[in-house]
Amino acid sequence: MNALAKRFGVHRRMIRQALASPFPPERKAPERRAPKLGAFQPLIDDWLRENLTAPKKQSTLQTSKCTWGRL
Repeated sequence: MNALAKRFGVHRRMIRQALASPFPPERKAPERRAPKLGAFQPLIDDWLRENLTAPKKQSTLQTSKCTWGRL
């Protein structure tokens, strides 16, 4: 098994799995956590919509740093 693992550049566990079954095991989809800004997303979207219609000198969200400051 070690020789096969070195030859194909995979872990010994992969060789064992391949010898045990002709089909690979199903992959598990990772559980994704909610983003930290998820709770503020509607507020930020509203700010961006308002910013699109505002005149250039009255624009309040020029940078992400400004947005972070408003939060």
